[in-house]
Amino acid sequence: EGTKKKLTDFNISEVVERLNKRREYLHNLDSDSLIDFFEKLAQTYKKEKLDKKYNLKNVIDFFSKENLRESLSVSLRGNYKVLDEFVDLKSNSYLFHAQPRGIIVQWLSGNVSILGLFSIFSAILTKNVCLVKASSRGYQDLVSLLAVFNFIKTEKIDGKDLAKCIALVLVDRNDKKSQEELSMSADIRIAWGGKEAMDTIINLKKRYYCEDIIFGPKYS
Repeated sequence: EGTKKKLTDFNISEVVERLNKRREYLHNLDSDSLIDFFEKLAQTYKKEKLDKKYNLKNVIDFFSKENLRESLSVSLRGNYKVLDEFVDLKSNSYLFHAQPRGIIVQWLSGNVSILGLFSIFSAILTKNVCLVKASSRGYQDLVSLLAVFNFIKTEKIDGKDLAKCIALVLVDRNDKKSQEELSMSADIRIAWGGKEAMDTIINLKKRYYCEDIIFGPKYS
């Protein structure tokens, strides 16, 4: 949350508790307001020339308002408003309302950590709070890019409030106890990286209903 600390400097459960308190705030935001926010964020990256410094062209294109509406609709059976309310998805018997899963814990790759923005921002768009285990190599870049949240305001969202839905931490790769505590906090685990890293993360203990999304070698 904008401050660089070793994980041993604070309690993981306290971080999780803070994130859980943000779930209601995030759930109550409407999708169009979130889309507006991320488009403004992407345009701010471009305006401040961060796209060139961090090679963010694909991020900026993906998080344009037009692309987000289309991508979300494709993923959500044709109507992204299902994230906000019960809607008719052409069923004779039911209305549908997509619900967030809760806390998404993400392990980001060291060599291309900026790719993690896709999964972080997508998690927020679908109203899930994020606990992100960054690589030591990419940590400071991510802090700089996520800090831009604090300078973005739209009609309905103050970026300072939205930034509190993301916690970015450093954990030693050999600290199995902390890694497992992160894993046991997750409703969804997202992992980026090579085969060795993926094997390590997949084999961590997790909740029974936790699901995994793996962006492994080549696939990512």
